[in-house]
Amino acid sequence: MPTVSIIIPLYNSDKYISRAIDSILAQTFQDFELIVVDDGSTDVSSDLVSKYQDQDPRVKLVHQMNMGPGSARNRGIKESTALYLAFLDADDEWLPCFLEKYLKALIANPECDYVVGPRFEGSRRFDQSEIWRKAGVIEGLWSLPSDISHDELHVFLTLLHYTCAMLCKRVVVEKYCGFYSKHCCRYGEDRYLQLQLLFNHQLYQIVEPLVWYHTETGGLSSLGGGVRPVNPALTDPEPIRESCPPAFRSVLEDYLASHALAYAVEYAQAGQLSTSRDLILRFPAMKKNKRKFLTLLLLMVFSTLRTLGTFGKRSE
Repeated sequence: MPTVSIIIPLYNSDKYISRAIDSILAQTFQDFELIVVDDGSTDVSSDLVSKYQDQDPRVKLVHQMNMGPGSARNRGIKESTALYLAFLDADDEWLPCFLEKYLKALIANPECDYVVGPRFEGSRRFDQSEIWRKAGVIEGLWSLPSDISHDELHVFLTLLHYTCAMLCKRVVVEKYCGFYSKHCCRYGEDRYLQLQLLFNHQLYQIVEPLVWYHTETGGLSSLGGGVRPVNPALTDPEPIRESCPPAFRSVLEDYLASHALAYAVEYAQAGQLSTSRDLILRFPAMKKNKRKFLTLLLLMVFSTLRTLGTFGKRSE
């Protein structure tokens, strides 16, 4: 049994997958298995992985129909055997000592259940740890304070939780059934798990960037018209609510309402008012933010008038 199982969800990344795998094989810690889950690719990605599989018995290639990154990661978890899990996207890469330092921190601090860290970002390798330090993040054990505000929670989620810069105990990931995968979810599937981890488990923060997050490939975070799909934490929040300790429930609800309000504004600006109305009904607590909620109502009114005006011109 290897110490760490590394899982890569793969979908049409033939330009980058070799870079990701090479960064794994170059790790200073070598006791791992690598499971690449081909999520219905139509390019030659899987052929490239097959060559690695032929040369290294630690590499395993699994195929499935296209069901989204959450499903692909969960399939990798099922195929894996190690007590510790790490995830790398097909277009990103690790620095050579990523596994060694993350695993050392996790084993040395048995009271924590996962390790997170900053990253280098983009072609210019922006060092995200500078933002961490300005936000007061220091290396060591950390758990969510009960008096944290929803704005602070959003900052910590943004800073601390990037799937490819995280090493977890297997039992913790399985407790929440892994990543969100319903309806072939392609956006926010990782945040769904991260929220549950953050509310229920202590973590260890490494402040040295050991991951290089590449941005040249774009992402799945938008649809036509530049509108993001609504995060599954808002469309299916009940499992998150059920797992949330009583001390954090008000914080969670404020966070969800604030998040829903931001989405409602975005969809109102795009003229998709049915989604905005649905979010208002689901998360009425968003009305606490009177200024932004008034902005939302005005956007919805203007969008309705604009639509009526367009219809009027057509009828003339």
